[in-house]
Amino acid sequence: MIDIKKIMHNREQIEDNLKGRDSSISLSDIVDLEKKRKKLQGEYDEKRRILKGFNMPEGALTEKRELLRLESNTAKKLQQDIKILETELEKRLLRLPNVLSLGVPVSSNKEDYVVECIWGTPPSFDFTPLDHVEISDKLGIIDFNRGS
Repeated sequence: MIDIKKIMHNREQIEDNLKGRDSSISLSDIVDLEKKRKKLQGEYDEKRRILKGFNMPEGALTEKRELLRLESNTAKKLQQDIKILETELEKRLLRLPNVLSLGVPVSSNKEDYVVECIWGTPPSFDFTPLDHVEISDKLGIIDFNRGS
């Protein structure tokens, strides 16, 4: 997952890089969500500062108590809104692909791919290899019909 701070500081570079994988990628909705989250977080921090600095004597007036209750309810609502925004932001960040390294060719054509290294030699068989489904079906060790 790409760090949101990195996106906020280098939005254009990251967006251009990600367009190499998918031309429809746009970071504007992610940036907007982060700005909203920061704004709400600032409001929440201000409410918490007010609540923590509010000393109420024992014989406090009921309107001060009511004001304190309203501030507390507002802070709780802000905290819930922040949590919702953070969840949505995380969902969108997880859907972004990784940033491409410099020098990686950008193409949708397989012939343009570059093979960097081949380790060992590919095995050659004098028979046609079977996949795990065919092998387990021949051996009778997995019942795919009952499993589905």
